[in-house]
Amino acid sequence: MLEVPARNPLLKVPARNPLLEVPARNPLLEVPARNPLLEVPARNPLLEVPARNPLLEVPARNPLLEVPARNPLLQITGNDILASCFSNLI
Repeated sequence: MLEVPARNPLLKVPARNPLLEVPARNPLLEVPARNPLLEVPARNPLLEVPARNPLLEVPARNPLLEVPARNPLLQITGNDILASCFSNLI
């Protein structure tokens, strides 16, 4: 006759299964008290308007717009007129 053991270790169900346990605290589901990505800084240097903008200033004197008192290229003398008249004859 076959003897059947009173207790079979292969059929034993453990009282506690660690794979089925739910931890009391899940760090992946926790929301931090403070999120630095959502914080708005008190001062944003990119949005500040400077008191003085040198690009918008108009200089008191612009040398490119000044007309010289004497322009040698625009001065024509009587001798120049006579020379131009007789230059065709030569």
